[in-house]
Amino acid sequence: MTTQIKIDYFPPGLLVPNPWNSNRVGPDMEARLEASIRQFGFVKPIVVRRLADETLQILGGEHRVRKAVEMGIESVPVVVLENISTEQAKALGVADNARYGEDDALKLAAILGDISPELLEMLPFDEKDLAGIFASSAIDLDDLGFDDSDDREMPEMPAADSPRSTITHELMRFKVPIEDRDRVEKFMQHVIKSKGFSAESDSMVAAGMALVEIINAAKEVL
Repeated sequence: MTTQIKIDYFPPGLLVPNPWNSNRVGPDMEARLEASIRQFGFVKPIVVRRLADETLQILGGEHRVRKAVEMGIESVPVVVLENISTEQAKALGVADNARYGEDDALKLAAILGDISPELLEMLPFDEKDLAGIFASSAIDLDDLGFDDSDDREMPEMPAADSPRSTITHELMRFKVPIEDRDRVEKFMQHVIKSKGFSAESDSMVAAGMALVEIINAAKEVL
């Protein structure tokens, strides 16, 4: 059954944080959040529940509410849920702060590659995150001497437990030619699967590990 959602507007100071919120935001992400609000405003409403004493308790959007108060914003969009138990409230809060599924690292890199550095600074990715995303986004298979056609075997990769040099992170940006994107993604996915990196909880970490394996396998060519 579909429930219609009504959006009201309230002064952010009237919205009260719940006592169990486990989500934390560091200073860098707070700055990004403020920049995002200044650029786009409140495009996602705050989710609250109405308590018996009429208190509006925040279930999703506490950090945005705090930032709105700091920025002197007079009102924010709010969805008010009625008759929500504490158990339901906790589950809804976790769902709001969490994410279902993972980003396709290559597609995400392609999207971020089209966004200006100014707007990138507003997104919830630090430099380490962005380095991992962009590092997985492009590699010229021909230059590496690999052929990913179906009728040929994939190149032998180093053993998963072979020594790997310490990796430091820095921001690197790549763009993949449209005609090569499918080949790049296919090859990266092959390495991720064959080396067992798909077990990683973060798909971007898995893609970065796969890139390192490819470079290690191609070092004689390079």
